[in-house]
Amino acid sequence: MAKAIMPAFLKGNRSWPAASHPVLAGQTYISGAAVVLDADGKITEVATDPAAIKGFAANPAFSGPGRSLADTVIAVTPPSGEPYDAGQLYEASEDTVFSGQMYSGTTLVTPLQAMVNDNYGITRLSGGIWTLDQLKTGATQQRVVITRIDTDLSLVFFKVLSTYIQP
Repeated sequence: MAKAIMPAFLKGNRSWPAASHPVLAGQTYISGAAVVLDADGKITEVATDPAAIKGFAANPAFSGPGRSLADTVIAVTPPSGEPYDAGQLYEASEDTVFSGQMYSGTTLVTPLQAMVNDNYGITRLSGGIWTLDQLKTGATQQRVVITRIDTDLSLVFFKVLSTYIQP
């Protein structure tokens, strides 16, 4: 099973750029999903070849404050300024490096050193896991750049291309 995308490195001595926002009704994304904020500031999973990426989900949809383990609404009083039923995401920035895996279709790819500094697209696999897609190399599909690899764990480390980071 593919590993969820998560933050790996951050330039400087800072905490991860994470944020809480309400989740758009009907969302079913899982941890590591590529997400954006809609016009109302609600987290929503992106579509294929997204126009923008705000970041990657830190937890599944509707699993933040205001939900029980059985995913039923519970009565909570959120702290001032904290959205009810919030979702958390790790925000993409020019300094944030994420880790994930690369697939070619449904086959895990062992990364090669030659892939470092190459641009690729991202794809949602059937189980909801987002991965880098070795088949998406066209200019209109590229969303991330590989910064390093780990062949032992079949991991790629990458940044979202700055032109696709949602402000």
